Amino acid sequence: MAKRELKYKIIGNDDIRAQLRIAITSARARNVAPPHILFAGAAGCGKTTTARMMAEALGTKFLQGHPDSLKSYKDLKPLIGQFSLVGYTEIGERVGPISPTILFLDEIHNLPLKGQEMLGIAMENFIMPMPTQNQEFVRWIPQFTLIGATTDEGKLAKPFRDRFKLRFIFTVYSLEESIEIITYHASKLDRIEHISDEAITEIAMRSRGVPRIMVGLLERCRDTAVALKRTKIEKWTALQTFKMMEVNKEGLGRSDIGLLKALFAINKPVGQQNLSVILNESPDNILNSLEPFLIQQGLMMRGPRGRELTDKGIKYLSEKGYIDKMEAMKVLIERS
Repeated sequence: MAKRELKYKIIGNDDIRAQLRIAITSARARNVAPPHILFAGAAGCGKTTTARMMAEALGTKFLQGHPDSLKSYKDLKPLIGQFSLVGYTEIGERVGPISPTILFLDEIHNLPLKGQEMLGIAMENFIMPMPTQNQEFVRWIPQFTLIGATTDEGKLAKPFRDRFKLRFIFTVYSLEESIEIITYHASKLDRIEHISDEAITEIAMRSRGVPRIMVGLLERCRDTAVALKRTKIEKWTALQTFKMMEVNKEGLGRSDIGLLKALFAINKPVGQQNLSVILNESPDNILNSLEPFLIQQGLMMRGPRGRELTDKGIKYLSEKGYIDKMEAMKVLIERS
């Protein structure tokens, strides 16, 4: 029989995929649900796609819930009602091969403590307390696998976190892997017949190693080509797109440069709320979207007194022409 082609293709993270294949194979052989899994790491690095791929590999249902809305059994009941009952009798006895549902919760660290307690019971024993007017009784639920994705697993209560028997950390991709990912997605673009290797490389260089950013930049280049009535994306098309977007070779955009320049102008530690007012950006966007990459690149830092520019950040702004070189030199001398 011909091998079925999966809809979701995962590039890189070979160790994660290998361990997931082992978990799936073992679960099928024992007719149980695969262990609950926690995906941690940078946003946009394939956690959701990997969860979907796992459901597809299992040939089972994929459900996605909103963790911040799961505060009681009443909130969870609609999801549980969609769990697969294949292989069970009406009273919960297994009578054949089961098809365990994949329940995916993105940003699972937003799950309220009550929700963590409630789901923890379901994950461990596949039962759910059901409150009624006069009493509480317990009902069985079909086996399922909870996959939680988080960028801040430290916010999860330890008893709940311990329910996840498998834990994987997703990191950003190398330039070579980024090129492979972009090439794959480029082959699926509508209205585009070809994309040059040079254009792919220009996109990869600016993607920060994050697939979500890769696809976004690729689609913007596609839009530019289509607007120009072309069916090919060449290097100049990509460069023109990034010029309009104000995204430089390192993948820094207008907001990133604006944050760094603000820190240089202030020239002392500044708190998140004050920085939010100065930049006219939401505190959450600064914390979760702008700062992580800039900190990883060593351009800024968070300290006890607030955010401040590093020496590397000052040199970067100066070398790229974003600030006056003499002013930059003056600040660096004062710091030394």
